[in-house]
Amino acid sequence: MPTPRTGGADASLSSSEWERRLTAHYLREDGPFGVSPLDWIDATPAELALAAGLPGASDEEVQAAFLKQFSYWSVAGWLDGRNALPASDHDVPGYFRYLVLTAFVSATEQGAGDTRDFRKRLGELLGHIGAMQAVGGVNRLWGELAAWSKARRAAGHPIRRVILPEPGQMRRIGVAVLIAFPAWRDRQILTNILASLSPTVRGSPHRLAAELSRPQYNGACSPNVAAAFDDFAAGLVAGRADLADHRFWRLVESVSQRLQDGRQGSD
Repeated sequence: MPTPRTGGADASLSSSEWERRLTAHYLREDGPFGVSPLDWIDATPAELALAAGLPGASDEEVQAAFLKQFSYWSVAGWLDGRNALPASDHDVPGYFRYLVLTAFVSATEQGAGDTRDFRKRLGELLGHIGAMQAVGGVNRLWGELAAWSKARRAAGHPIRRVILPEPGQMRRIGVAVLIAFPAWRDRQILTNILASLSPTVRGSPHRLAAELSRPQYNGACSPNVAAAFDDFAAGLVAGRADLADHRFWRLVESVSQRLQDGRQGSD
């Protein structure tokens, strides 16, 4: 039986420190994503650990530390559009951690139940009985982030441009659902694909890339996951040394571990 990791996450980070670290990690051009526009956001526990500077922490520890800063009513105030926005000339948006939370709702597998309902998943993550109904301002708040980015860039600050997806018919939460990497739909599709492959294939980056490059998988996942796979496959060809921490491979490992745990549980 594996030995549990302990002491990995610092649950004492304040909300303002989370805001500062998340902004530096995701929004600054001198951060890990460089000058590329922000048109997707990896809000998985593994990426949050990197953002918060919590090396060695388990997904469960990172998730607990991240969620500890939120109360039901503070989340309701921001996501329903009732809270006043800070001035756009601040170094940090002041509400970015709440937007990361909206992406985290889709990206996490822990503590959100089996439902794909955004409101129910959010309510469960916050320990609330029933769905979180106060989400009418989610899309607008993402729009405010794009405006903050534009203002900061115009003032000469190294902030990534924010490009938001069209929410379609999801007028309240569509941006959060579509910008998250991975969305639950992508995770389910990839789970079905990987379940059909042998552990040997899905455990080998080169063999898996060759398999997923077959025409039958074209268009299976969202553009976000497709772009991640293309970047991963190109990195394999180029012999990049950093692919063990690539977002696509981390997603594959997460799904593969779930498949393995599920089989063990049914033995």
